[in-house]
Amino acid sequence: MSISYQEVLAIFILSGFLGLAFVAFLVFSTYRYSKKQAEFQKEVASLKTGFEQSITKAQLDMQEETLSAISDKLHDDVKNGLYAVKSLLTVMAKKMEGETKADLQEIIEEITKIAQEVRLTSHSLKTDRIANIGLGEAIEYETYLLKKQANITIELEKNTNAGAAVLDERNTVYLFRMFQETMGNVITHAKATYVKIKLLYPAKDTLELSIIDNGIGFNVKESRKKTSGAAGIGLSGLYKRAFQIGAVVDIKSKIGEGTTVKIQLPLAS
Repeated sequence: MSISYQEVLAIFILSGFLGLAFVAFLVFSTYRYSKKQAEFQKEVASLKTGFEQSITKAQLDMQEETLSAISDKLHDDVKNGLYAVKSLLTVMAKKMEGETKADLQEIIEEITKIAQEVRLTSHSLKTDRIANIGLGEAIEYETYLLKKQANITIELEKNTNAGAAVLDERNTVYLFRMFQETMGNVITHAKATYVKIKLLYPAKDTLELSIIDNGIGFNVKESRKKTSGAAGIGLSGLYKRAFQIGAVVDIKSKIGEGTTVKIQLPLAS
């Protein structure tokens, strides 16, 4: 039985159509698989980011609890212990005369100063107090302490407007800890003699905190690669806290020309 030309042509066309359909099916299946794979990877990345953020938040919360516990210990135990020693020495001084009494008076005065420093330091560690007094006052208070403790000139410039009122407790505490960490780096590593601190609201929906020093400077890129120890210049904590509250950290530094750390936080309208 012979097959006509029309039948051969029909079979050829049908085969071609089936082949094209199969290729189209493969292309569509591959595209769909790639799309699902991309969505899966995006979801995994999102879950990973969320997990890392949760871990970081837990770590930072633990740090705050630790700092508050240290604050309580300093205020309740160390400070009170120093005042108890002061009271005992005061009683002894009343019974003494001459150089011995004068020496005891000097010791009493020194203990009083130390007790006051302990009290002030405990205040700068207490999370609740920082949140209650607000960022501006907390920074002003910390600046006062640093001026007493470090041989460095510190100038503070700040303005307050309606923007200050929208800072919640977490933003206030995190920004203050970032300020403390930056100032700790300046005093410990920068060898600066002058620091300018700016707490400004350049726009209604933006807070800007800048710390500018005239120290020795450092290589920002190299320091960002390191996450711990003195060599890390403490940058890890800055970026972790900034990530938690949606702030942006910009650090500019040149060897021998000082460093500028600028922290910008978008504010809720």
